[in-house]
Amino acid sequence: MPKLDWRGAIAALRDDKLWHVWAMRMLALIGAAHILAGIIFFFAYNWADLSKMAKFAILFAGLGSSFALWWVLGPDRRAGEIMGVAATVLTGVLLAVFGQIYQTGADAHDLFVAWALLTLPWACLSLSPLHILVWTLVANTAFGLFANKVMHPMWGFSGPVLLVSNALGAGLLLVSLKAAAKARPLLLPWWLEGFLILGLTSCIAGAGWQAAFNAEVHYNRSTNADLELLAILALQAILFWVFLAKAQNRLGSVMTLASLISTVALYVLLEVADKMSDSSGLFFLMIAAIVTFASGLFITSAKRAMKYLDALPKQNGADA
Repeated sequence: MPKLDWRGAIAALRDDKLWHVWAMRMLALIGAAHILAGIIFFFAYNWADLSKMAKFAILFAGLGSSFALWWVLGPDRRAGEIMGVAATVLTGVLLAVFGQIYQTGADAHDLFVAWALLTLPWACLSLSPLHILVWTLVANTAFGLFANKVMHPMWGFSGPVLLVSNALGAGLLLVSLKAAAKARPLLLPWWLEGFLILGLTSCIAGAGWQAAFNAEVHYNRSTNADLELLAILALQAILFWVFLAKAQNRLGSVMTLASLISTVALYVLLEVADKMSDSSGLFFLMIAAIVTFASGLFITSAKRAMKYLDALPKQNGADA
């Protein structure tokens, strides 16, 4: 196609109004981020010279101002939405400063758990996708720190089980938002849905890889590790079916299919490495064969899954 014809086709299809709205929102977001960063660095530079009362006064003033502006502007407006997120962020900063000044000795997960619990009602009341995203990051950090500090060393939960638990939490949030979005469609935009799906499928993939390692080469090989691997493979297959046949979601289908095939390929690769440790040349040939086969299987299966989705009647908001 000639260059001029190509430019003409692009100009005919381009929605100038949509791009203008997107550009203005991005500029407003960048400007707000720069202003917030300037305020943070200003106080951070002079923080050591401030008294305890001055520190708390600044934080409470910022928190109160955020709440007031959130109330006045309303949660449905972009500025009000940002003020709600600022209130959530400042709550965590206030908890951190309190622990720093009075040396409470609390663990890091205590801070994030309290932060997530205190700000959960605000995220539910705001019905803002951005607010929900910020709260999700806080809650996920709280779970990760609590899992590494308590659930794994004290309660004996394995790494794959913790990753599956994290994935189930993301899945529960996604299902809840899907149900709520029927009454309020703007509650679950494509980017928030995609973020949750990526988090869910990444945790499932990581759980499968770790379970394959535990079942094959871990020093404490046991029947439990094999059963754990089989359970995660079954879960990956179920999620693939759900995303493909029920949700008709391309991103979830491809990611779960990739996690399923890569988990099986990793287990086979580790099995080959264990059996053929003395034959390095043949071992590397087997690696190449397994990787090639797994890649080809994934590409072929993904193409067939996409053709299947294209043949199905589309659902509103099915694709992320």
